[in-house]
Amino acid sequence: MRPICHLHIGMNKAGSTTIQAAFLNYLDPNLEYLRPEKDSVLHSVLDRTFQRPRDVKRFGVDSSELADADATFNEIMERSDRAAFISYENLSIWPDVDAIERIRVRLLRHCESVHVLAYIRPPHAYMRSLLQQSVKLGPPPPKLAGLWPDYQRRFERWDRVFGRDVVTLVPFRTDSLSDGDLLSDVCLRIGADLDRLSRREVSNPAASLEASAALAVWQDARAAKRWDDTEPTPRELNRFAREIAEFGQTRRWGFEDAAIERLFEDRAPDVLWMAERLRCPDFAKETAPSVRIAGLEAFRDIGRGQTQALADWLPRRFRDIDLAGARATEDMMQAAFRHYVSRTRPAPRWRDYLPLKLKRKLAPLVHRLRS
Repeated sequence: MRPICHLHIGMNKAGSTTIQAAFLNYLDPNLEYLRPEKDSVLHSVLDRTFQRPRDVKRFGVDSSELADADATFNEIMERSDRAAFISYENLSIWPDVDAIERIRVRLLRHCESVHVLAYIRPPHAYMRSLLQQSVKLGPPPPKLAGLWPDYQRRFERWDRVFGRDVVTLVPFRTDSLSDGDLLSDVCLRIGADLDRLSRREVSNPAASLEASAALAVWQDARAAKRWDDTEPTPRELNRFAREIAEFGQTRRWGFEDAAIERLFEDRAPDVLWMAERLRCPDFAKETAPSVRIAGLEAFRDIGRGQTQALADWLPRRFRDIDLAGARATEDMMQAAFRHYVSRTRPAPRWRDYLPLKLKRKLAPLVHRLRS
């Protein structure tokens, strides 16, 4: 049995990608990082642990798959008596109290104790970062309220199930981190060796205001079925957004006070709950950025105004791109995306045409044939 499992649950937009990249090849005689790239079943089992049974059925997962995944999960947890470290930011978003209790019970089958760790981003910075992330995959939310972090709803349930004494919440800002550094702070809290980490560049860098706004306008047009292209995968959308991230100059920006004042007034109890939980009364205070926008429509207006800048920048970024007929931001972004996927999308395979449920049923057979 492992002595302890350190469970990092996010929150999202608070350095999770940096943590996971740094621990990717971590080797330590006292601590094992259960990385998702090698042990993807680990996260899928946690996913299914907090899903309701009818959701599992709806997603097309049959009982044999669940049994195989559970067996693999048990093997992963029992293969060593070292302390374990799991990092999975989705755990701070979806599970309800019952699901968190199932996660607790499952981990305590293999570990003497569980310690929960989360880094908490202030609301304004979180909303800005979540907006930048959301437009990579789809249109912006209809209102700014859709970007609110919902601190109490997300973290009080972890306190209730595990107990506050083993749930550590840390403000995600330099004056609250050990040596002002996220990775140093994580290592201090879980007993990891900082010198063993892979100091890698952040693989999820923030895009500029101009790039994010251009993506938003393009995603609006995609949602309106402006083009009849094959639906892109989330991976393609994320990687395309990374290609576009270098466009534009404005890296520090935020929302005008008038745009978020009412929202912050309505959510004041939520901010107060988190400030008290962190024992940090000024946790929501942030330095005002030099560039501030009036709201989501102003955000889109910035995107619509990038037509000429994109016409100048895209040919330098994507060699041989065809911008003929592109007269608006969304058309230029679509041309760039088509150019990108033409270079990166593999030729379709026979199984790509199968329904998801059928592919999952065939997966064990394909695995046995290959082995």
